[in-house]
Amino acid sequence: MVVLAIAILNKLGRLLVSRQFREMKRTRIEGLLAAFPKLLENDLARNGASRQHTFVESDSVRYVYQPVENLYVVLITNKASNIVQDLETLRLVSKILVELSPVYGVVDEAAVYEGAFDLLFAFDEVVDWGGYLEPVTAPQIRQYLEMYSHEERLAKMIKESKIHEAKEEMRRKAQLIEKQKQDLAKLPPEIRRLMGLEGASVSSVSGAAPVSTGAYSTGTMQGFGPRDLVGSSGSTIFSEASTTTTLGSATEASSSSSNITVSAGGRGLALGKSRTTADDWMARMRAEGELGETPSVPQEKPTANATVREVPGAAQSAARPTEPAPSMAYSPASAFHLTLEEKLSAHLSRDGGLESLEVRGELLLQISDPELASVRIYTNPLPASIIQTAQLRLHPMLDKALWQSEWTLAQRSPERPFPHGSPTPASLIKWRLQTNDERLLPLSFNCWPTVSSDETVMNVEYEMPSRSMVADITAPAELNRVTVRIPLPEAFLTSSALQISRVDGSLTLDTETNAVLWELPPLRAPCSGGVEFSLPQAVDIESMFPIQVQASTTQLYINLEILRVELVGKPPLSRNKEVQFTQERRLVTDKFQVS
Repeated sequence: MVVLAIAILNKLGRLLVSRQFREMKRTRIEGLLAAFPKLLENDLARNGASRQHTFVESDSVRYVYQPVENLYVVLITNKASNIVQDLETLRLVSKILVELSPVYGVVDEAAVYEGAFDLLFAFDEVVDWGGYLEPVTAPQIRQYLEMYSHEERLAKMIKESKIHEAKEEMRRKAQLIEKQKQDLAKLPPEIRRLMGLEGASVSSVSGAAPVSTGAYSTGTMQGFGPRDLVGSSGSTIFSEASTTTTLGSATEASSSSSNITVSAGGRGLALGKSRTTADDWMARMRAEGELGETPSVPQEKPTANATVREVPGAAQSAARPTEPAPSMAYSPASAFHLTLEEKLSAHLSRDGGLESLEVRGELLLQISDPELASVRIYTNPLPASIIQTAQLRLHPMLDKALWQSEWTLAQRSPERPFPHGSPTPASLIKWRLQTNDERLLPLSFNCWPTVSSDETVMNVEYEMPSRSMVADITAPAELNRVTVRIPLPEAFLTSSALQISRVDGSLTLDTETNAVLWELPPLRAPCSGGVEFSLPQAVDIESMFPIQVQASTTQLYINLEILRVELVGKPPLSRNKEVQFTQERRLVTDKFQVS
């Protein structure tokens, strides 16, 4: 038995689907299938329509067919093929056609077109490449077609990942461009004219003198050069050739130009100091007579509100999107001071799900009195699960065996003292906790943005559930100084544009970083709350993310405690002397965001 092809035709002889199992040209198979209606019509005219016909023959091939509804299922075989096996194959193919129909039992042209590829795959399971019948049944073929494909799933995952990365990159670049435009718009008009942003070149500004490169050197401007700014007439702005006058002394120019920072990567202008510093710089320039008096531009007066306040530069109290939280200043309270510090980083989805959580901690020691450098530090025992989960690591100079047996921190060499006299504390123990367990998340957020034709409503809810222990580790049950930074489009950074429905805590408009700061009261688990505000028109939801969270507490994930500190006894002393010490415990957020 050799099957050359399996085809499905309609009653008029039009080809719907065909699968060939031998090498043949397209014109060859189209010619064979075009001859089938004529052969069938001649056979019916010769033998009568009442006879049940199963095959017709031409000079070279045999057509084994079966009517199914308004279609014909046709097997093209050679004339030496076993007709009994051909009929069994034909019945199997007809049964598959019915079962693979999108609507079970309905077989028409639309169903064949919709399930064309499934039919072709099924034909390949019935007949192998060569035209020989495979020993399979209809249930087995159905099972083969439904089997899981790891390669297909992997290809889909890669495709979805690329699409997601492209969208993220597009959103990031759009935010970057918008940020550059906002930073440029905040510059005073005099600086904009000096930079050539208003006019064709510097010389075109009336009353403005040529600018020297002494005040705008390469090290100060960080990337400005002859290639970076070129006027429309072809003249280079801030070129090295224009060295006629300077903007005050070199010291004043250096300190003044630090107000503007231009990155070498072409990321645009960013204000390094507040607007007040820029205004003072312009006042000094006017005092030196290098700039004419310019009319003052009236600024919008902030609207007093019991809940919302407009405070330029208020973002200094909240973490910036691309900057980690500033490190805490170490101020030892005694000559022997210990600090237990943890930094929390978390990434949450908008629906409250935890994507990643990391806690980095360390035990810091700062000694100002050299007489207290030779000591032993006794700590509380820690469960083995904490040591393994938190990946505790001791400094190489410490005696690890003594720590594991007696929970005592001491130098590996007894005659070697601890570091002392340094303004920077020394790290004795470090640990890192990485998890996706939401039970260890101290504070979760749910965001519900809603956009309509004439309004955008933002609803953010927080929840601090009851604490539960995971591998002897518990999340902090109290949080202090919690600040949530929600980005806003610049056009809505006014009290009149922002309509507040409810707020647990207080809101502050930060006009410098284009955000609203939501300050929460001290939190203690279990608790919850939220804020809801609206904007008077539809905005892009992506412009209101990511949301940054900053908080602090004295409760730590790793409950390491300092029990006592003793001086190491020296001959002829036989007993150790206990040392008075102070210790500090703190947990701060490093990068806690919702996106």
